[in-house]
Parts: sequence; C-alpha cells; structure tokens
Amino acid sequence: MALLQEIQVPLLAVNDTTLTVVEINFSTGSKVKKGDLIMVFETSKTTYDVEAGEDGYIQYLCETDHDYEVNEVVAKIYSDAAEAETALAGKPLAPAGQILASGGQPLTSAGQVLPVGRQILPLSGHPSAGMPMGNQHSFAAYASVQPLPDQLPAGPDSVSDQPLPFWQGETLFSLEASNLIASSGIDRAVFAGRDFVSKGDVLAVLQSLSGMASTAGVSSGTAASSATGFPSPTGVPSATGMTSAGPASKSPKTTPARAILPADPAKVILEKLSSGKKREIEYLGEVQSTGLTSTIHVYIDTGNIFTHINRSLKYLKDSLLPVIIYEVSRLLTDYPLLNAYFTGEAIARYKDVNTGFAIDIDKGLKVLKIPMAGQKSIPEIEQAIMQLSGSYLDDDLQIEDLTDITFTITDLSSEGVAFFRPLINKMNSSILGVSAIDEKLRRCTLSLTFDHRVTEGKLAARFLKELKERLESYRANDLTFLSQSITCFKCYKTLKEDLAGTGFVHCITPEGKEGYICQSCLKGF
Repeated sequence: MALLQEIQVPLLAVNDTTLTVVEINFSTGSKVKKGDLIMVFETSKTTYDVEAGEDGYIQYLCETDHDYEVNEVVAKIYSDAAEAETALAGKPLAPAGQILASGGQPLTSAGQVLPVGRQILPLSGHPSAGMPMGNQHSFAAYASVQPLPDQLPAGPDSVSDQPLPFWQGETLFSLEASNLIASSGIDRAVFAGRDFVSKGDVLAVLQSLSGMASTAGVSSGTAASSATGFPSPTGVPSATGMTSAGPASKSPKTTPARAILPADPAKVILEKLSSGKKREIEYLGEVQSTGLTSTIHVYIDTGNIFTHINRSLKYLKDSLLPVIIYEVSRLLTDYPLLNAYFTGEAIARYKDVNTGFAIDIDKGLKVLKIPMAGQKSIPEIEQAIMQLSGSYLDDDLQIEDLTDITFTITDLSSEGVAFFRPLINKMNSSILGVSAIDEKLRRCTLSLTFDHRVTEGKLAARFLKELKERLESYRANDLTFLSQSITCFKCYKTLKEDLAGTGFVHCITPEGKEGYICQSCLKGF
C-alpha cells in the first residue's frame, strides 16, 4: 500500500485564505483515474476544478459546503482500496510542544513540514549542551527532529542525514494571520521556510507557546525550572501572563463574537448563506466596518453627450460605462491614494491601474478586471467589457480576470436609481458608483466612496470635479451638426437626409420618451 497523492487546498488568490468544497464527484474508496474530476472548490470569485494526478483509490477528508484553509489536506489517493476506505477519526493532535500544519502535519522550528517517518521529540540535556535559548519566539527550542525508532534506515544515507525540504521563496501571510501576528507580538521569522501561513497556523504556534509556558512554570521576574529541569527561555509567557524578562506580554486580541439575531422557525424561513455571499459580506465589511468611509456625489450634465460617444461604440451605445472606465483609469495616475488600500499599519499604493467593473446577472456579484485600462482606447475597453461579461455568463472566468483589481466601478444606470452609496471592496480605498440618467433633467449622478484612513475628502472631491469636467467635454456643442443628426424614431431617417425640407416634429414616442418624427411618417406615407 502506498500514498500516491495528497490534494491540498490551493492558494488561488492572496485574499482567499479559505476555499469551499462545493462538489465531490466520487465516494471514499472509489477507483479514480488520472485526469478524473474529483472535486470542485469555490473561491470568492470563481470555481476551481481538481483533477486526480494518479490512478488509484480516493479517500476524502472533507465535506461539501464546508470551508477549508489553504494548504489543508482534503483528499488522498492510495494504491490500495482498503487503505483508502479507512476512515479517519480526526486530525492528529499535536503533543505538548509540537506544532502541526493546517493539514495535520508536524512542523519543524523553521516552520517546515516534517517528512513521513519523523517526529518531534523532547531534547535531553542542558542548554549549555547546545539548546538554543534567549529567543523569545523560538517555540521549538525544546525539540529536535528525530526519526521514528522503527523507521530508521540503515547505511550512510539515513533519513537523519538528509536535509529537510525548505521553502526558499517569500512567505505569504493571510490577512487574518498578519493581524494575529501583530496583536500577539510573534516574530514572523518563526514561519521561515513556509510558503503560506494561515490564521490556523498562527493559532497553532500560540497554543504551543502557551503549552510550553505552562510546563515551564515561569514566575514573575524569575526563570523558574520546568518539569524537565530547564529554565524557561526569555520572553516566553507564563500561565500568569508574566515573562521571565519582566512585565506581562501582549495576549492575542480576540475578535468579538458577531451578534446573531434570534429566528423563530414558526415565523421565518431560514436560508443558508452561500459561500459567495459569505465572502461578499467579508470583503465589503472589511473597510466599511471601520466606520471611516464617506461618500460624495456630483452631477454630470448628459445633454448631447452621446452624439460623439456613440460613434466610438459598437455594442454599448448610450452607455457611459466604457467612457467612465477610460477616463477614470487615466485620471487615477494623478490620484494614487484612490488606487491604494490600508494594510492595517500602512498605505499600500498599487503600481498599476487595473480597473474593475461590478456585474451581477443572476450568477452572483463579481468584479471583473480590465488590466491597464488607461492604456486602452474606448473601443478596446468596450470589447473587454463584452468579452468579460460573456465569460461571466458562460462560467468561463479565469483567476486573472478577478484578481489584482485596484479600483472598482459599479454601474446601476440600467436600474433607474437616482443615486446610491457604493461599498468599498477589500484591498481598495475607493469605489465609484454610476446612477441612471434622468432624461428630463439630462443628468446623472456619480458617487465616490473613499476610505479616510488612506485619503481625505478634499482630494476625493477634486478627483470627482476633474472627472466631471472630462466627461462633460464629450457633449456636442455644435448645434448645427446636432440638429442634422436628429433621427425620426419610426424610419430612422436623419434630418440631413430629409428631402421634404419641412423639418421634423418634436413628439412623445409610444415608449413615453421625447423624440422626433418626419413629415412622411407623421402623415402616414
């Protein structure tokens, strides 16, 4: 019997630290072939198919409609059906002083996952015999990597002589993990050698530190001996909250429990939140929950604005969205704080402008990215909108279509709203809302919501004012040309093409809109 493949939750986007299993296509113990679709994950933006990498028998360690953290093992493929059908009672618990990865694997002091056949055993001896002391975050100071007794290979190429695999690249931290690290005072160097660190990994470290402190018996201001006779390393918190170096260390901040309103099944019907809606709440609540956002509005005079714009549009005639994306993307280079986000302790300004537009056509709210929109023409932006919208409807969006969005535009002009307050997306500092055009007043409202932690009202107002001037510059001022382009709503003949020489009649169309009708159509010819 052999383990052929472990399926872990992939890191598809920095923001998605957990993924939801939405589809399981086999049962545990079933035979699968290489290339078979075995499960489907759902992210905040799209779905992700997982295929079998080997022929064998699958064992699922997950359930549908449950969330799992990045790097967590959710399935395994074995060469033997009997082993695959052996149900796990649960994840292995870490012994005192041992750290487990999110998938249940033990970690070394550098944060590495131990290979099969190794375990962490307590050291014997004295600190002077080589035990590293003094580092307040060396939580594995009491442990070393040793092979299991019954799995020691013979010969010079023993497992103890082989170096452990070590991640040489940059370690990525989820937002929750970063916040927890900052609040608890853990040194990020603890996680060296890890490709990704989740909140669960940080909690595991904190639990280990707590276990070490309780066994070490650290007292206030003294380095008391532990159960093994070793003094506690400086800075490790004790059960009383004191460290061997002096005053109490910071304890991790706990997130207050969210209030759950009562629901009487006799009076209401409870509907389970989809994973997409949960992430929408998380992403939109990230900035709004601070209470440090404001929204300002400005009117755009739309009279005669489409006379020239429609010449550049093939599909989205009488729509301001392509032009707004075009002008906003170019303008953001002068307003970098609106193309940024708040990290929790600093302002991160994006180097590129990747404008996204919100879409929701019965397939969930998504924000689709038009990369480098400021370098595209209006027809190219229109084409990108059509292509991305088609992929959205066909469930064919790619990860790159949904990530690294630096500024968002949400257009509700087709819904007839006068104005609204758009909500800032996660890892953005602002969002622009587009309202419907008032045909009588010939104007529409643009609404900009911004994060006060990144920018200020004066700069946001200046941005809106300049955007208004740019958009209104598209209005046709040549009334002679405008009058010649007037079209009969029935036969679509322009005034310039009318040979009768009697002009058009201003009227109300059957749809209730203002329009014009030529003399021939008026008289029924």
